[in-house]
Amino acid sequence: MKFSDDALLELTQPDGGRFRVASEHEAFAFCRRLALGHYENFPVGSALIPAKLRPHFYAVYAFSRVADDIGDELVHLGETIQIDALQRFDDLLENGSTGGNPVFTALEITRRTFSISPAPFHRLIEAFRRDVRFRQPDTFADILEYCSYSANPVGEIILYIAGVANKTTIEFSDNICSALQLTNFWQDISLDFQRNRMYIPQELTGKSEYCKDYLHGEEFRRKFLFALPQLIAETHKLFINGRKLLQFLPYKRLKLEIAATIGGGERILKKTERMGERILTERPTLTFTDGVAIICNILIPRRPYDTQRSCRH
Repeated sequence: MKFSDDALLELTQPDGGRFRVASEHEAFAFCRRLALGHYENFPVGSALIPAKLRPHFYAVYAFSRVADDIGDELVHLGETIQIDALQRFDDLLENGSTGGNPVFTALEITRRTFSISPAPFHRLIEAFRRDVRFRQPDTFADILEYCSYSANPVGEIILYIAGVANKTTIEFSDNICSALQLTNFWQDISLDFQRNRMYIPQELTGKSEYCKDYLHGEEFRRKFLFALPQLIAETHKLFINGRKLLQFLPYKRLKLEIAATIGGGERILKKTERMGERILTERPTLTFTDGVAIICNILIPRRPYDTQRSCRH
């Protein structure tokens, strides 16, 4: 589901404009259509999630998707319109939706059901504000700080919905979410070029301002080829540490869902690494074969003493 400019702006209004709903059922149905209508590297509300929880996953995804689209898809309307739209979206978190906005009608029920504070949702919107006012990060630490707004809150919210949120699980979830966000950065380098964004830190590229001539020049290419393995390695470390979350999850289906999410991220990361310089012009995606391999690796994990054993396709 792709929205027009006007449609996105209407979703920042209390009544949701043309998308206004008259019931909770309609609100969750809207969120479901939105969630299942986008390609993702990881499952969104998949069959591994208990049916009673799936609508709440859709509600969280719909909130994130609309806010993200305001930051990414309305660039041509100008920063002022984008920031104002995000502020209206942010205000609805506090004021609730009494006018029929489908995203906030559903989200309000989710927040109330699982006692989720508005804080992680506010952090997500702050990430999208930063996207609008984009500035290339200086260091890798700056990127991780950005992830604490753009990605980590999603994992925290999911843990609350699953009833397993605590200091330990949130810490490991943050590693997974940061790794997924970083993987998405490296995967989307070619697309970010078109949006005048560069997430590779300045300490590695040596450039403080976005410049197409520089990005397509030999100096950048040389520094990029040196930086990419470092970025891949740091991201992989986060995935490895994040996997520790699985041992703290009491529900098998939730474990499988998180394992599949990690597997999808790691698969994309490996494809990105193999593409090397081609990542500057191409974007890797997951295929059906990748999905089969991910499932195989979950159901038939490698033995510690047999590092060659895997499901190859």
